[in-house]
Amino acid sequence: MMLPTCRLCARGTTLHPLASRSSSFLARRVLLPSPRPAPQSRLLQTSSSARPSSSALKPKPSPLRAGATVVLLALPERLSHHKFTPVKILSVTKLTPETSLFKLALPKELLDPTNPPYEAIQSLFVMQPDLQIQRAYTPLCAACFDPKGPAEVDLIVKRYADGEASRYIHRLGPGDQIKIRGPVITWYYGQKQFDEVVFIVGGTGISPALQYIESTLSHPANPSAPQPSIKVHPKKLSVQYLVDNLEAGQKVSSVSGTTVGRVRAKELKKWIGEGSSKEKKRAVIVCGPEQMVNAVAGPRARDLSQGPVGGMLGQLGYSQDEVVKL
Repeated sequence: MMLPTCRLCARGTTLHPLASRSSSFLARRVLLPSPRPAPQSRLLQTSSSARPSSSALKPKPSPLRAGATVVLLALPERLSHHKFTPVKILSVTKLTPETSLFKLALPKELLDPTNPPYEAIQSLFVMQPDLQIQRAYTPLCAACFDPKGPAEVDLIVKRYADGEASRYIHRLGPGDQIKIRGPVITWYYGQKQFDEVVFIVGGTGISPALQYIESTLSHPANPSAPQPSIKVHPKKLSVQYLVDNLEAGQKVSSVSGTTVGRVRAKELKKWIGEGSSKEKKRAVIVCGPEQMVNAVAGPRARDLSQGPVGGMLGQLGYSQDEVVKL
């Protein structure tokens, strides 16, 4: 796959440095039928040479009758998007008063080694067991689904006052178990050969952007290589930060490429250009709070499908083939 350049517009966000199916075997005892005695008249007409011997009429002993040992084998269950699997929480790191980084154990025996790596952004569903509801979260690194990967997965979870799943997760700590299912493909980008991929994200919506950057710019063959960053890939990655306001004592110059205020069409046009470009095949991924997504790309349809492109990107002439609302 040709490696595209990537632009990341992060609003109000601080980047943290950061086939075989399960089965079992059932042994069944089979009873051999007893030989049916022949009619008396037929026995009288049979010569002794043609008459079957008494040993041939006896049933042969079944291995189970003979006391043979039967071993029942059960293959380990694999992580699947069809059912939930319990995993252990390794650590919880507080990022903001309402946002934490949860590191979950993902043992390699849970991963199917026959599954090929997907060129896609992938998510996991977490279950709230009391209400039987689920919520999708995007891991920061797609390598967690690789049997040769780190055997752990990082999830950024923000606690919402009305969020049953997020409040449940924030009540858990290291050593507790949590049920997950997946991975589920959120956006497949393989073989599309984009010249440029743009992420306009806010809040925890930065997770898909970080996963994409890590997947496309990392060095899987060399784990000790430096993490993807602007300094490591200056020609392939550029970042623009937007913050609503600065805290006391902060200066714009302290963070390179920072703009104070909300994103506007004027800035987007300057950073990424207008849509339907004949020079570049571009994909614009928008992910974050609903109000931000609506302002940047227009609301989703009533059936939660993509819907038409509106907002700032619509003003700039972007089409549905260029915009993805996550």
